[in-house]
Amino acid sequence: ESRSASPRRQETIPVGCLRVMQAHLCVVYLAAGLFKAMGRQWWNGEAIWQTVNQPVFRTFDLTWMARHPWVPMLAGWATLVVEIGYAFLIWPRRTRRAWAIAAIGLHLGVGLFMGLVFFSSVMILLTCALFLIPEKVQEEVQEVQRVQEPAVA
Repeated sequence: ESRSASPRRQETIPVGCLRVMQAHLCVVYLAAGLFKAMGRQWWNGEAIWQTVNQPVFRTFDLTWMARHPWVPMLAGWATLVVEIGYAFLIWPRRTRRAWAIAAIGLHLGVGLFMGLVFFSSVMILLTCALFLIPEKVQEEVQEVQRVQEPAVA
């Protein structure tokens, strides 16, 4: 089938699959962020405080945050900004890399402070594979196409 398929069709199917996966990941982040934003625990830092102090998630002693409540509050706000903003700011090229780094940082924090290493690794992998690597591959393909184009006399 690939021999009879037009070059346009061969190019469109993988790009279509990539877009579906990218959109799906954006919906996941947006839904998670909006759900969190509906509760006051993410705005006042309580969600962060309770999570990092539960025995099942506790990887470090973070009880010092009780004396500095602004730290979990800012962490909660940052989580909301990264998750809700992901759906909108991962698409434009100008903000893609910065937002991917923010999402990677969020998940490095989740892995480090909650011990959810597998979950964090999967989310980092998805962001890299769906948004950072395709951009690099696309740039390389465009460079190859420029080199292969015959000179116009």
